[in-house]
Amino acid sequence: MEIRVIDNVQTSQVSRFALYAVAVYLFVTLGRLHELFPILMYLPIGKITVLVALMAVVFMRPVKQNLTIKPPKKAVILCMVYLLLAVLSVAVSVYKTRSIDFLTGPLLSTSILLYALVKTTQDIRSLSFYVKCFAFSGATLAYTTVTLGATGRLSVGMTFDANDLAMVLVAILPLVVVLFIMASTRYKMLYGFVIAIMLYAIVLTGSRGGFLGLIAVAGYLLFVRLPTQGGELHSRFSFKKIILVFSAVTALAVFSSDEYWNRIATIFNPSEDYNMTSEQGRLAIWGDGIELITQYPYGVGVGAFSAAQGMISGGRYQSAHNTLIQVGAELGILGLFVFVWLYLCSIKTLANAKSYKGNNALEFQYYIVGFKGALLGFFVASFFLSQAYSALLFSFFILIHCIGVIAYRDKYDRGI
Repeated sequence: MEIRVIDNVQTSQVSRFALYAVAVYLFVTLGRLHELFPILMYLPIGKITVLVALMAVVFMRPVKQNLTIKPPKKAVILCMVYLLLAVLSVAVSVYKTRSIDFLTGPLLSTSILLYALVKTTQDIRSLSFYVKCFAFSGATLAYTTVTLGATGRLSVGMTFDANDLAMVLVAILPLVVVLFIMASTRYKMLYGFVIAIMLYAIVLTGSRGGFLGLIAVAGYLLFVRLPTQGGELHSRFSFKKIILVFSAVTALAVFSSDEYWNRIATIFNPSEDYNMTSEQGRLAIWGDGIELITQYPYGVGVGAFSAAQGMISGGRYQSAHNTLIQVGAELGILGLFVFVWLYLCSIKTLANAKSYKGNNALEFQYYIVGFKGALLGFFVASFFLSQAYSALLFSFFILIHCIGVIAYRDKYDRGI
């Protein structure tokens, strides 16, 4: 059954309660609300919010159906195949208990979130709502980090270490930037403050992967041609863009310390980096991961990389520290193929969606710019982390799929 309804009809059918329920669940999943406030640690916040969101989506009024239009479903199918491979990998897992725990915990939670996002993102208004949820989550994480008053490399909660936190903030940053560009004068100050505090928090993490991701995002935003109201594109270098980049560079210079830059400088001195020389460094772990891929082409089981790596490394039991290697080792060569295909499918979807000419076309085009930057930032920062099943990344994949569906409906309505 396929969807064909006008934006304002869809918005009325995706109830506000369902949107808010999913938004709270998204915030708990990404913003880690229950980990930021100790009083909430004793409450099953995650289970409550996932149950409420699931029930709200399941029982919301169904969207009108039309059999004559068939919007693309490739990204959703690929996500389902990826999750299915994770389930099937339990059969070959070297640590079945760990794999089952991961399936029934984090992966189940992420799967429900993706289902809820697919069902509730039916138009630009709901898309915009979720983009702002990302911004709110990033702002909360950044503000909590900045106000910790601690020393050293900072992180918040139990889910994100310093590198994970930097990755999340770097990936969300492009979406906040496009919200800032589109905002009225009153809200520009708000989004400007969010950008500044996110940059400061990224510095406080001291993450080198986060720094590289930030450079990639900054370069993309500097060179990308932004859309205009008339459907044309701005020149690559405008006065406003130069001012924005100059402000960001100034903020980094003000916020950062000599200790931060000394740590970043080690990127350019690999001979002095333990990751390149130590048996417990990333280079050695990557070598072990590649060996696992060759020895276990069907995978070692979801969530079981550390156990498998410990088997061949003399009992070191370390994380993959590279998302691609983690996917290839845990879900096998087929899983790695599907994962890369998801990235390529999302990039192609964003490229094709530029043809959208419907309501709020300028806003829609800016979200395309923002999600391209988000994918880039996540890919670069997660290259040094184990993020094979990241709720943030797969939320990006699903929302980009929804962008493609909205653009496809627009083409259908215009008879193209």
